[in-house]
Amino acid sequence: MASCDKSNNSLTLKTSERASALLYALIEKSDHVLLVPGFYQADNKVYMLRGTFVDRGMQSISVKSVSDFGDRLVVNLINGTSKSFSLHAGADFVGHSLVTVSDAANQFAFYSNGLPKADPDVSWISCTCVQQGIPAECANGGIGSSNCSVDSRYQVVGGNQIGSKCSVNCASGYYSCCNK
Repeated sequence: MASCDKSNNSLTLKTSERASALLYALIEKSDHVLLVPGFYQADNKVYMLRGTFVDRGMQSISVKSVSDFGDRLVVNLINGTSKSFSLHAGADFVGHSLVTVSDAANQFAFYSNGLPKADPDVSWISCTCVQQGIPAECANGGIGSSNCSVDSRYQVVGGNQIGSKCSVNCASGYYSCCNK
C-alpha cells in the first residue's frame, strides 16, 4: 500500500510494490477529481473529471495500468481492484467532462519540486464541457460537438509561458469547448 505525507507532499511505496506499480496522486475536490502521476516526467498525462464530488483531498494510489477509452478511464490498481472515471453512471467517479492535459504545462500546474501538488490550480485548463443551451465562444468544438482538443504553445501557467495540450470528452447534455 502506498502512503502519502501531506506535510511535505511526499509519496512512498513499499519496496515490494516498486517493481510493478506506478504511483499516482488521486486528488478529490468538490468540482473535480484529478489523477496525477506521482513524479514529474515530460510525457506525463494528467486526467481530470469535472462534476460534483466530495472534497477528500489527496491520497496516493499504486497503479498497475491506466486505460483511456475517451468517455471513461479505468485505473487498475496493484492490489487487483480498479477505479473508474466516467461520463456515464456505474463508475466510481461520474462527471460531465473528462479532460486529459499533457505537455510542459503539467510541470508548473500540477507539480512542486517534481511531486504532485495537493491542491493544484485547474482554472487555466482551456478544454471544458458547457451545458447545452448556454452559449460559449470556442476555438474548437462548440454546439453539437461531444469532444475537442487544443494545442496551445503559449499558455500562461503560474507566470510562465509554456506549451500545453488538452482534450475533453463530454457527457450527454453538454458540448465540448476548447480554446487556446
